[in-house]
Amino acid sequence: MGIDWSGIFVPQHSLLDLFIRGSVVYLSVYLLFRFVVLRMGASVSIGNILIAVIIADAVSNGIQGEYKTVTGALVLALTVVFWDLVIEALQHRFNVVREFLGGSPVMVIHEGRYLHGNMRRHLLSEHELMSELRQSGVDDVSKVKVAYLETDGKVSVIEKEQ
Repeated sequence: MGIDWSGIFVPQHSLLDLFIRGSVVYLSVYLLFRFVVLRMGASVSIGNILIAVIIADAVSNGIQGEYKTVTGALVLALTVVFWDLVIEALQHRFNVVREFLGGSPVMVIHEGRYLHGNMRRHLLSEHELMSELRQSGVDDVSKVKVAYLETDGKVSVIEKEQ
């Protein structure tokens, strides 16, 4: 009973094939999450986690292409890390990329009034927003000068002058 070293380390297909598969799936799922799944912000809910797990399972065969080698797995992992670093560097370097991929803060309260249109677009209810306000130490929306839904899913609050 010997060890099949070539079966462990030698990919059945080219490393470029692995890189292309990993790139296409990573970038597609990245855009899917950016523009569809996490449109409401980056808040993590049970539903978001479930969606991430299901998507990961759904794309695993497409990204792997039935690769069973350690080398193939490492190339795929490095491809994902590569694109993550590229996207982060592009967002850091170019404002247009940061705006497109990272989004920008959205005003959800102005002078003590909910901005329902902005809240609806980001699937944020009054109940959820009040929860965020309370966590910031504000117990009444009328005390808020302005509040923004930040790109990380958190709400930043500026209170009115007392």
